[in-house]
Amino acid sequence: MEHRSSSEFGVALNLVGQQELKDGFVSIGAILDRLSGVTGQDTNANIRSSLDRIEKDLRDVAEKYEDVVRNPADADGWDNAVASSYQRLSAAYFTLLDDPNHALGLIKQARELARHPLLLQSMERDRDNIQQVQRARLCRDADAAIKSGNFDWAEHLLEVVLVISTEEQKLEIKTMQERCRRARLLHGVDRTKNDPILSTLHGFGPRFYGERDYDPATGSYVANQWFTLLFVPIFPLGAYRVTDADFQSYCVLGRVPLPDSLKKARWAIALSVGLLVLIPLAILRPGTPGNIVEPPPNHAESPKAPTPLPISVPQPASDVGKEQAATPRPLDQALQDRKRKLDVEGANLENEKSYLAGVEASYQREKVPDDGHALYEALLAAYNRKLDKYNRDLSEWKKDVAATQPTGPDQ
Repeated sequence: MEHRSSSEFGVALNLVGQQELKDGFVSIGAILDRLSGVTGQDTNANIRSSLDRIEKDLRDVAEKYEDVVRNPADADGWDNAVASSYQRLSAAYFTLLDDPNHALGLIKQARELARHPLLLQSMERDRDNIQQVQRARLCRDADAAIKSGNFDWAEHLLEVVLVISTEEQKLEIKTMQERCRRARLLHGVDRTKNDPILSTLHGFGPRFYGERDYDPATGSYVANQWFTLLFVPIFPLGAYRVTDADFQSYCVLGRVPLPDSLKKARWAIALSVGLLVLIPLAILRPGTPGNIVEPPPNHAESPKAPTPLPISVPQPASDVGKEQAATPRPLDQALQDRKRKLDVEGANLENEKSYLAGVEASYQREKVPDDGHALYEALLAAYNRKLDKYNRDLSEWKKDVAATQPTGPDQ
């Protein structure tokens, strides 16, 4: 009687389970009906909200009824039904929201539940289609990132694509990775300037020194071009990405920007050399000084052209009613000595003006470091002080000359 009672209880329990399972199938059918009602005519936010609610309800139904299944045959049917529902929901996320990542996640869950071979094959096709679309999109984004110079993001995208690619497709992705690496290497390299002068005579001339930013894949690195004196680098000329060729020879890929430290050093050296050369040039080349208008902040404009201030003996004015002007007297030795001294000072100031105007003009061609601006300001202030003194001396000399000259024929 105990056995019969237990058997009857089991039969009753199976009947209850089958009835519950039928209710579960009805619940799944209702959810799929709601899924069919979601179309692409609504906004993306509303579509995603509807799909998220449907996904939550589907998971709740699957968890609620999976413990009710008693018969193995019923279990397979139930699992296939849930798996098919996940597959349809995956298709909705992919087609309506263009969300391949979420769609692939749902396909993965569906494949874990599916039992029927045809259903598994259908899911495999869906997964491959989604991955192909996702792969093409990621490759396109990676290519755009390479062209825009965002190499880190491009490499990340290509790593993701590599995971979902077939063995044949992986060869293509590795080719893109190599292109990305080479584009990163040549980023900022001016390939039109790949023939620098590298010839020295007895240690005098330009040559390469140093090695930085080495790339092991290509064996290339950045070398600085220096002007050398007795093989000692004294002035940085530029920087180039190169590879070693034969002994003491290079294959130059192109020019790259100089480091900021070498740019500052180049300006400091150039201004120092300019000061050393300025004094002998001023003595050897005569000229007349002019006013340099001090430039505005940041040197946005170049100095104005000089206004000549000639040094000469002033001519006396003509008297009204006189047919001839008075003849100027010869200058005495002291005034002649002062004139020669003013001529030399004027020539020096003219050369300084030309040098400073050239430095000012170069501001428009290259970014000048702050210490270069400070040195230029100091030189300009010194020039203006000397120019003020020169103008005062010139004015005094003109007064003294005028005092020694006759004002009319009677004197």
